[in-house]
Amino acid sequence: MRLARALLIGLLGVGLLVGCDEDGTGPAGFTLADLVGTWDASVFVFVSQSSPPDSADFIAEGADVRLTVAANGGYSIVVWTPELIADVISGTVSVDDGDIVITEGDGTISFSAELSGNTLSMHTDEVDFDFGDGDEPAELQIVFQLKTTGTLIDDLVGDWDATTFLFISEAVPPDTFDAIAEGGSLAITVTGDSRYTTILEFPSEPTDTIYGTLLILTGELALIEDSDTDSWEVMAFVFEVVGDTLMLEGEDEFDFGSGDEPATLEIVMERQ
Repeated sequence: MRLARALLIGLLGVGLLVGCDEDGTGPAGFTLADLVGTWDASVFVFVSQSSPPDSADFIAEGADVRLTVAANGGYSIVVWTPELIADVISGTVSVDDGDIVITEGDGTISFSAELSGNTLSMHTDEVDFDFGDGDEPAELQIVFQLKTTGTLIDDLVGDWDATTFLFISEAVPPDTFDAIAEGGSLAITVTGDSRYTTILEFPSEPTDTIYGTLLILTGELALIEDSDTDSWEVMAFVFEVVGDTLMLEGEDEFDFGSGDEPATLEIVMERQ
């Protein structure tokens, strides 16, 4: 499956650098504010400009693509399959003259777009894609549906501090390490583009700061750590959010005194 880094290469390998008008409003009648939220792709297809054309249909190949947009124009895109995280991109998005302009690093690309209710249709012919014989000019067709049910990013936006932070071994009887009781702390800040910052502190140890992207699934929360390579470290939790309380349970390893061993990680966090 040609997914890993395909989105980054295809979208931003060739781009059209444009500016944004002052109010960010396009003639199609939508603004940046109309894009704020979580969007799941129902169509994500690269089509070559050769004759006869080749195509690469991400959704048909078993991938999911999610776009999350914040009110300040920050965005993240995650491409994943049941087996792996294939790509993660973040940057800024704007609306200009009826186009949606997506920027990541030094790459910028413009899509013609139409917003109808909760359906966002996007198209560009300014991309390259490798259909098997090297990069070639292509078009990209995307249809996003606004996600309106289940846990949404707004339910998690904010600053969270851990009140419970436990490692529990699988041994019988189990060993337990209470990080809070031992003077440690865990804080997570989540923003509207699904980006997060985690700060982990233990006495006599350097502060560990981690940046990444959240992926909210049904009953599961994946923390995808930023990476400069084609692979990502992912920590998955079963989770529940009730008001300003976030409960997480996941599997990890911890040294209870005799070397690393499998452990259950239980975290309860309160929004500040």
